[in-house]
Amino acid sequence: MLGDPTAHLYSAPRASPERLLSAAVLHRAVLDLFMASQAHGDGAPTVNEQKDNLRFLTSTSGAWAKMRHEHCAIADIDPDIVRETVLRWLHDEDDGHLLSFVYKGRGRAPSGEKTKAIFFAITGDVDKAAKARAAQARAVAKRREQERLRQADIADSMSRIAKREEEFFAT
Repeated sequence: MLGDPTAHLYSAPRASPERLLSAAVLHRAVLDLFMASQAHGDGAPTVNEQKDNLRFLTSTSGAWAKMRHEHCAIADIDPDIVRETVLRWLHDEDDGHLLSFVYKGRGRAPSGEKTKAIFFAITGDVDKAAKARAAQARAVAKRREQERLRQADIADSMSRIAKREEEFFAT
């Protein structure tokens, strides 16, 4: 099992700026790949950017693989381990380490279902892509229901407080 493959870089004595930059590029690609379904606003990666990150992190040949190999060489990280780790995360084989690597205390952990749907669509696995989209829809519906219940609870609490204040001031 693999946690953050770049953790040693940030604490390494006298790490070169190039090494830190390449490690940051790899880290950001993973963040953008897995966090796109949770990001909102101007900083959220587009679907095309997410596909580019997926290709950068998982391609076995071509320009994307070459670029990953170059950044990994500079960062002193095995590019095959990066690829294998991302693929394990996409297939839910190492999800706990994904969250520690990608999320690092940024609040609610992502489900990654949108990322998986894109991954399976790119790789041509239509059934898994459909299952991932359905799981994403269920996760969104669950979050909406939880938010609706939270808002109802807040409204109920406010109503009880108002009633108590009314009773207090009426006496």
